[in-house]
Amino acid sequence: MIINGTLEILDFLSLLNFLSINRRSGILLISSNHQEGVVYFDKGEIIDVGYNKKRGEEAFYMILESKDVLSFYFITTELSSKERTIYKRTEELILEALRREDEKVLIR
Repeated sequence: MIINGTLEILDFLSLLNFLSINRRSGILLISSNHQEGVVYFDKGEIIDVGYNKKRGEEAFYMILESKDVLSFYFITTELSSKERTIYKRTEELILEALRREDEKVLIR
């Protein structure tokens, strides 16, 4: 399965949630005005992220904070041998991202 598009129609967290709920395995490539990133899914769980020379959870939150993800491309593939750098469930990562965003709004 290949999914591609822009995030003007679908926001990034909704896309992550869709891939998680449907237990997809594969590679999500994202691009923004300045950077490219990759999110690896294994049976709906995010197992690794690379963005701006960072990996793991730090890279995941950097993508969300950048707010300029423009397009995505998801390729289905098995990743059972991929090194895992993220051990939280995808839902936990999404909830933490939302909590961080709420915290920023409160501080402003």
